[in-house]
Amino acid sequence: MKIDGKRLEFNGPLNERVESKNTAGSPATQKAAGTSGDLVRVSPDVQLANDAIRAALAAPEIRADVVARAKALVSSGELGANAERLSDALIERSIIGERGPS
Repeated sequence: MKIDGKRLEFNGPLNERVESKNTAGSPATQKAAGTSGDLVRVSPDVQLANDAIRAALAAPEIRADVVARAKALVSSGELGANAERLSDALIERSIIGERGPS
């Protein structure tokens, strides 16, 4: 895993790495071929983590809808017009722990 700026880089999703190491196939295939190998089962928690990683990597780095909304708010004067009010709101939310409207 590599963290570069805001992006995480993995050598590949967890399931794909496990499956690629087990190239002999399923236990039935291994038995029929006369080979044996290790069987790896991935827990539901790891599968969930893998799905989350895939979703995060598939998400766009820049959310165009949020950028457009912010530009519209700046243009209308609703955002950035009062720096003191903005700083007060940021400090208050960091102390209280609220995120505000989404």
